[in-house]
Amino acid sequence: MLKCITVFLVLILAGCSEAPLKSLSSDSKILAFGDSLTLGKGVTRQYNYPSVLANLTGLTVVNEGISGETTANGLKRFEKKLIEHQPDLVILLEGGNDFLRNKLHTKTQENLAQMIEITKNLNIDLVLLVGETGLN
Repeated sequence: MLKCITVFLVLILAGCSEAPLKSLSSDSKILAFGDSLTLGKGVTRQYNYPSVLANLTGLTVVNEGISGETTANGLKRFEKKLIEHQPDLVILLEGGNDFLRNKLHTKTQENLAQMIEITKNLNIDLVLLVGETGLN
């Protein structure tokens, strides 16, 4: 039997240091960046998580999800999207496709670490959601 287990670990950036996330104001912008879970594959646009988050908070939430994206592909476009959108907060949801495609876990970690470093260098807060899908 095919069983998918999805585990979400919410890691708050600032290098996993003691620095808290900055408070968001009413004109803050959130960039939702990731794969099909961010895009909202399988649901109508109004039900993808960035749209729901925008609706619940009243904040601008930009959806930069691409179905099937791996961390290697995400890394290639990540900094450009940060510069383009100038967000106050990034929600990064990448890695599930790496696991599904049996990419090296070390390479996935390296790609995510580089994305985290980019946000730190641009002084943008980040929430990292790592999804792992396994077959049991």
